[in-house]
Amino acid sequence: MEFGSNFILVGGDDEDDYQAEQEEEEIDPVDYNYGASHGASVGHVYGFECEIMESEDNEDDTPVTFAAEEAKKPTKTKVNTNTISLTMSSLKEPPEATILADPIRCDNPKCGAFFSDIDKCHDGEPWKCKFCGTENKPSKWPEVKVQDVLYAHDGQVPSMDISESTQTIIFVVDVSGSMGRTLQIAQMSSTLQEIVTSEHTAYLQEMSQILGMNITAEPNVRITEVSWLQAVKASIIDQLVQLKEKCLRDNKPQPKVGLITFGDIVTLYKDGWGEPIKIEGGQLADYYELLRLGTENSDLGSLSDTCRSIETCVRSLKCDGQTALGPALVVAQGMVIGSKGSKIIICTDGVSNVGIGNLDSTPPQEIATFFKNVIQRGKDSGTSISVLSFDECKMEKLGPVAEETGGIVDFIKPTQLGSRLKDELSRATIATNALIKFVVHKSMYIQVLDEAMKECSWDYFIGNIQMDKKVPFCFAPRSEDTDSAQTSDVNDPELLAHGYPFQVQIYFTDMKGNSAWRVWTKCKPVTRSRKEAQLGMNQNIVVENFMQNSASLLLSLKENPSELKLQANKIVDQINQICKQKSNDVALYRKLMDFLQVASTIVHSHDRTITEETIANLFKIQALRSIGN
Repeated sequence: MEFGSNFILVGGDDEDDYQAEQEEEEIDPVDYNYGASHGASVGHVYGFECEIMESEDNEDDTPVTFAAEEAKKPTKTKVNTNTISLTMSSLKEPPEATILADPIRCDNPKCGAFFSDIDKCHDGEPWKCKFCGTENKPSKWPEVKVQDVLYAHDGQVPSMDISESTQTIIFVVDVSGSMGRTLQIAQMSSTLQEIVTSEHTAYLQEMSQILGMNITAEPNVRITEVSWLQAVKASIIDQLVQLKEKCLRDNKPQPKVGLITFGDIVTLYKDGWGEPIKIEGGQLADYYELLRLGTENSDLGSLSDTCRSIETCVRSLKCDGQTALGPALVVAQGMVIGSKGSKIIICTDGVSNVGIGNLDSTPPQEIATFFKNVIQRGKDSGTSISVLSFDECKMEKLGPVAEETGGIVDFIKPTQLGSRLKDELSRATIATNALIKFVVHKSMYIQVLDEAMKECSWDYFIGNIQMDKKVPFCFAPRSEDTDSAQTSDVNDPELLAHGYPFQVQIYFTDMKGNSAWRVWTKCKPVTRSRKEAQLGMNQNIVVENFMQNSASLLLSLKENPSELKLQANKIVDQINQICKQKSNDVALYRKLMDFLQVASTIVHSHDRTITEETIANLFKIQALRSIGN
């Protein structure tokens, strides 16, 4: 875990002066660390803040970025340095110690800290928890001498090596009538050119039979107009061929790939072998029947054996009907039961409007329950669900499905699908069934959605873990006026000497089914000086957490247009101030510019609703992914 600063800010003598200065200049404190993910990995957060110092104007062509260490003049931009970022790739790094036993947990249910290297105790003596002060009397003590420990409680040490894992990938493709829309394209891939030419020739042959005359294509006429479905077909075929060849080159197991399409009906092609299964009528509204059909048809061959048959099925797809997206998604979830680390990739251009999950006519409570079940099943089965949309699909409903299961969300042109598929197919799930617990000292509290809770520990079931995922935590000191019982030892000499303790616990299961706890425990020194906290600031952590939490805030306000615009305007001001600072991190600066553009779009929009593209971009910012073109 990485901290936002070398020091924990607990307030101090300069606090009142700082507040008075704000009031005198009528500065509205920007609550940009407020984030409400409603169960997602980014919570509702506030926090103590510090000033970012403004650099002098550049006199050369050096790009203007941000940095506190070269500060000259204070501004009113504030950042929360009481923050921590946990990068999931840390699980792949070897721990400092491995203990083949269960961890010893504090008996206080509101704490739950594990015995760690900061605790000193001998057999027969009670253990006084360093986090909450509870005296515990366990029967035995583990020998813990380091900050980073792996507890393999069943005696099997988990492996983060996924090179031997066989992945299942299910493509769920929209073939509704609207996918027949066309777009102009200047340059086509050879696969797309072949598909367009072949379908155009077939069309002319069909018209010749209907009209009883020979119709042929005009010579030397280059086709530049393609349908959305044609672009999707070419992208899927190209990426499957590349994936097969890459696995052969790298000597890795070939994935298993399945295909499902949806229009008025759902068609289950499996891996291209055998007759397609058509799912229609009352079946489309029966959740358990859809799940059963998926489960019974989950036997897929390896891509090296099925690539050609899947390609044949993809080439044969035609547009027709409405959008039975919900039923197709349930069938796909049935197909991946028992296959940890699987991917479901939805390619769509419309709103689910047939069968279960019908967003046009189903009561809101039923829709909420449906998507909640989809998300929970995705987490439980170790399956990520990605949503790649080309048009309005009610991203506010589908976006959380992808975000919470570890998939990606994007709003793109059909011609951009190939690059997005390539990105998603390269992302691997390294662990499943993951539960994260964050513990702070009782004189502090964790800032989550319900600010009134003020708990010193927080549990979050994250489910699937990908290496590129980062989880931010924010915390704050309790008020000495309202929380005197918890802050009575805030000036404890031991705390001041050794620092405040923090602990992150992750319970996870590897791809082979082995479970373990990974625990990091650290102590950080405290300061009452905002300036000292700012000088010790880790800018990447602070700014990334700002972006994640701010994007989460805006997503939580999508049904409240006036408050959404208000907060977006404040975030624009924050980003403009942050970007005046100096830093060498060009990638982070570009992500800030992406966020500035998205927030500005919200501010200047005349619509009362947030657009699908904006929602998708906010999900990408929350995941710290570049928006790109």
